[in-house]
Amino acid sequence: MNDPGDGASLWQLRFPIPVDAVEEVLAVLDDEAQSFATYEGEDGDWSCEIITRATPERERWRALLEEVLGEVAPAVEDIAIEPVAEQDWLEATKRSFPPIAVGRFWVYGSHVEDAPPADAVPLKIDAGTAFGSGEHGSTMGCLAAIDGLARRRRFKRVLDLGCGSAILAIAALKCWSTARAFACDLDAEAVRAADANARDNGVDHRLRTAVCDGYDRPELQRPDRFDLVLANILAGPLAEMAPDLAHTLAPGGHAVLAGLLNAQAHQVVAAHRRQGLVLEGRRDVGPWSTLVFRRPLSSRHRARVRRPSPFPYERWPLPVG
Repeated sequence: MNDPGDGASLWQLRFPIPVDAVEEVLAVLDDEAQSFATYEGEDGDWSCEIITRATPERERWRALLEEVLGEVAPAVEDIAIEPVAEQDWLEATKRSFPPIAVGRFWVYGSHVEDAPPADAVPLKIDAGTAFGSGEHGSTMGCLAAIDGLARRRRFKRVLDLGCGSAILAIAALKCWSTARAFACDLDAEAVRAADANARDNGVDHRLRTAVCDGYDRPELQRPDRFDLVLANILAGPLAEMAPDLAHTLAPGGHAVLAGLLNAQAHQVVAAHRRQGLVLEGRRDVGPWSTLVFRRPLSSRHRARVRRPSPFPYERWPLPVG
């Protein structure tokens, strides 16, 4: 079977994927694609859709997927490839990223011309190099959790750890007009995108950003520093950093954790319960879970033993959206 020629500058690949292998496939594709998404079809089967600039070779993609999926990797003939015309890219973006309503939030890109609903909180976030444009299940779960918390109480000091586009920090700042947020990410490009998004949403005067590796900054190691911690990362790192979260979270504070698959929720819950945190809620969106924890008012800090993380940031695959 011949692959497409070299005339197009953008290519779209589509292939079936087992839902329980989403995280592993994302890890392989993270450096290979301009963008990618997973979605459930009407028949209940899941597919992965990728945009890439490099001319794709089916055999190479089949080999990449076989490394992760083994015998259930899609056959060569099941990997569909077609060119994306450059002049159609903006229109394709409009179709792929329509406004998204999650609770009180209305997430839209700069290509959207429609006005937001009168009672909505608009979040202007363009799909780009930083994770967090609203359409991924983990992002939706976090926005829904923030919306739920905003109906019950106010927060003043917000941490968005592994912030990507900073969509979560921006959402929090728009809910609480007196709040201030610290958003950090290991990826300098993500931090630049976070700064730009904060300016676009008019909250840059209340959002500080920095490049950092997990909690490895002095201001993140102070006890009781934040009353709301947002972290949309992955199950392994979330569990590993549970002692750090419990240390920096103020008594009575809340944490919204996501980026984990449904089957991984138990390990993240167990890690945080060991630190004295209480699970207040769980929300599943497709295969992704979002967890909301609270630190009891009466809890005391547990002794932290800082060890080298087996989940260094440079190895973390990021879901898109």
